[in-house]
Amino acid sequence: MSDLPTVHLKYAGDGGRAKIVFENGDSEEHLVVPLGSDLYRLEETSFWGEMRYRDVIRAATCDDGALLFEEVITRSELATESWVLSKEVLASREMHEILDLVMTTGGNWEQAFGGILIVHIPKESIEMIAGRIKGLHPKG
Repeated sequence: MSDLPTVHLKYAGDGGRAKIVFENGDSEEHLVVPLGSDLYRLEETSFWGEMRYRDVIRAATCDDGALLFEEVITRSELATESWVLSKEVLASREMHEILDLVMTTGGNWEQAFGGILIVHIPKESIEMIAGRIKGLHPKG
């Protein structure tokens, strides 16, 4: 048994959420879409596991209804990048324009723990989006 603490993350929201338990006992709650035959598509990124937005995973249903993560079956076709950004950068008009562009190009984005921005975008657009986000950092 490890001396490391067990981590449990819970996200706000409702409907379509499932507790996903990992082999080491850690767990997270995520929005998932059941695909049948113990397959689920993640609609959020995992912070403790190896799963990303739009990955398809295999998970066994536990007696308490939680999902025991087994493996990633299919990786998302979207590229994923993340940044730790200031409150001012995240609230800026320029950032809102970039996030609108992410959505119109078929991507998605998540903000976690206040300052972590995670962007999922078609591979052909990731360099352009990443460059624009990096350009928002204050020069110092």
